[in-house]
Amino acid sequence: MERQAFLDRLNHATQRATALAREMVINHLPTPVQYALLLNQSYDGNPLGPAERVFLKDMRTHEPAPVDGEQVVKALWRNGEVPEWIDINVEAAGEEWTLVNLRCCGRYTAMDEHLYHQAEGHPPFHVHSPPMPPGMWKDKSREKFDLFWRRTKMDQEMSLLYPDVTKHACFGDFLNAQFNAIGSSLRFRRGRVEHGHRFMQINRGLKERLFVTDFWDRGVSLGHLAVPEVGPLIAAANTWCVEQRPLSYVVNFAPTLRFDQDQVTAFEAGPAAFTEWRWAKMLKAAVDAPQNKRLLPAIRAASETTELKQLFPYTSMMRLGFSRCTGYPFSGDCPLIVPIFKTETFQVLSGSGEVVGKGDVHEAMTLAVQHLPEGFGAAVHGTADDLTDEHDH
Repeated sequence: MERQAFLDRLNHATQRATALAREMVINHLPTPVQYALLLNQSYDGNPLGPAERVFLKDMRTHEPAPVDGEQVVKALWRNGEVPEWIDINVEAAGEEWTLVNLRCCGRYTAMDEHLYHQAEGHPPFHVHSPPMPPGMWKDKSREKFDLFWRRTKMDQEMSLLYPDVTKHACFGDFLNAQFNAIGSSLRFRRGRVEHGHRFMQINRGLKERLFVTDFWDRGVSLGHLAVPEVGPLIAAANTWCVEQRPLSYVVNFAPTLRFDQDQVTAFEAGPAAFTEWRWAKMLKAAVDAPQNKRLLPAIRAASETTELKQLFPYTSMMRLGFSRCTGYPFSGDCPLIVPIFKTETFQVLSGSGEVVGKGDVHEAMTLAVQHLPEGFGAAVHGTADDLTDEHDH
């Protein structure tokens, strides 16, 4: 598809989505639009066709930040290839612009006839309504509703569970006041606190009063904490992030902290030990869980293949992947192995998402090794961003 054609279809679909929303909601929707990109939203465990490909970098999903139309085209139009389907709907609105969701298929193609939603006139886009309250528009009344109905309902429920939080302008202000009270330098921004290579995402329970967080180190989630009062969480966050203490010490401040001691021990022992632990855990999971039986032969064979077993393994959408780093986001440049449904064969995708061949499990291992990145080595602690930073320097 030509770049301009994709931009034209985006604009056409956007106009239809916003026009539909204006018929349904009571809110003012400004004409300027920003988009939230949600990549890799499809199940892509089935073999790819000859005109299809996936991009492993899309598996490195981050929180979607609003972008404009040109940025959408830059992100989604890839040398003529575009997602096979894109769901589009109005999600929210501010004073200056309307926020539109783009939920994108993980498969890309350059063939226009392979795009979904041809009948709508702007494939691959499929227009949806804004999120609707339960039971709305099931009769002929077609009563308009508040676009922010979920937020209003949630605010009411949260104010009952967290009266101490509602005394502040926002959740972040509440947490930062707690950090200030203990003299901590931590600040809550964009859903988390971080210091160096450690961070913690902090949320609140919706059904009961709970402050919930997890403990991350170099892209690996190592522990989880849920407490009804925020004090232990604040102390644990400062101890973990700023003081860089181990979880075995942090538990003194938060006794309900939960973590897998075997995982933590392996992680602290270094990337080689952590990778070995991961392979063993993945093999056990594949044996114990019936839904993983299609991947079991590939996991077992890869764990016995010298070149592959030194990489960090992961599974996604019934696909076996390998990473040059132990943390998420993964490196996204190593092959993927996909079991072919109702057969004992596998399809292998290169790090760029192209099909490089298929065969039995042994042939799949050979193909995967042949398409490893040039100069690859054993997985290291860190994330794909760390690998990029090292390469840049």
